Amino acid sequence: MQREEGEKGPITGRSVSDIEETTAKKLEPVFTEFRKVLSHIYYWISNLITNIIGVILGLYNKIRQFFQPVIKLIHEKFMIIWNNFPPFRWFVYFAMIFNAIPLTIFFAWGIFTLAIILSIAGGGIIITEGFFFLLGLSIFLPVAFVLSFISFGFALFLTLAWFGFKAGNTVSRSIGLTSKEMAVDVKGVVAGTMRLIGVGGDTRHA
Repeated sequence: MQREEGEKGPITGRSVSDIEETTAKKLEPVFTEFRKVLSHIYYWISNLITNIIGVILGLYNKIRQFFQPVIKLIHEKFMIIWNNFPPFRWFVYFAMIFNAIPLTIFFAWGIFTLAIILSIAGGGIIITEGFFFLLGLSIFLPVAFVLSFISFGFALFLTLAWFGFKAGNTVSRSIGLTSKEMAVDVKGVVAGTMRLIGVGGDTRHA
């Protein structure tokens, strides 16, 4: 809708465009400082993550460089013995054949006992987690109740403010002051703030 530049608010006596411009100028330093703080936090977190990744990669490369010659030497010696000494291969084959059944029993027993231990540990974890869940619930419920009460209070306040605005609008109409005139000041402040944070366009020429 086309705004009239001469439209004045009853509180400040200024037009929407004037209030919008003044609001943007007043709030611009605040938003500038806020953007600077956010940029500093972002760069600090980025540098921290980069440094941590660099340290981890450096440790990994050092460990790999330390163990790589040892593993390579062991592999070369093992392959020399494996290729040049057939009795060693025979021993490995026969050991694998004759120990297949004991190894199967051993691993089956290990899996069985691991399942028992995990079931017992799982029961303990469930009991422990249940305790901490109840403890957290005892903290959560009062906080949630208080926040819900505050939210109800704000909702009630805004509802009463809305009814008050409607009543004031009715009274203002009865004395010849329209709600459109009363909203000029509010529109100017909101428009200036929204223009400063980049939401919406410049409404000075709207």
